[in-house]
Amino acid sequence: MEQVKIRIPYDFISHKVHLSWKEILFGIKEELFSPPDVIDFATDLLIKGIDNNAILEIALKRRDEPIIHIVSQLAFEEEQEDITDIRRLWAFLALAWIYEHYREYSGEPYDLVELLYSDLDYPIQLVPLIGYMPSNKTHLLNSSSDFNNFFEIWKNYLLTEENYFKSRNQPEY
Repeated sequence: MEQVKIRIPYDFISHKVHLSWKEILFGIKEELFSPPDVIDFATDLLIKGIDNNAILEIALKRRDEPIIHIVSQLAFEEEQEDITDIRRLWAFLALAWIYEHYREYSGEPYDLVELLYSDLDYPIQLVPLIGYMPSNKTHLLNSSSDFNNFFEIWKNYLLTEENYFKSRNQPEY
């Protein structure tokens, strides 16, 4: 992520979606997901009975030890996953995090959404939230009612995406 600096904690993600190793690798590379959170993820998998030497190796790492090579190996072993879908997932997670924590970031929420839109290579699902893009929902960003309208559109986006990601097949570890 070049413009928006955000780290999404595993505890937050685990309540929203089930991640594949390809998605985790993308999150690490884009600095959206930290290696210590990957260790927590691997530990949870072991607790759930997933028996895999690479996952065990990650879970046993110290929080400051590199893990990218193990995550890359696990991602390589998974079925092919479309990068567009991976970006869509991280757009959802990042926007869900920002929606709940936007006061912690400098700048206007609209600007954060637009920067994220750019950073994640323009996911089509974000178009209704982008002020300069044509949309079937018109909104101006000049008054408090427009601000509320923007947040309502954002909330609807999050609900739609959460339902989409909860309905997909869970990754096989």
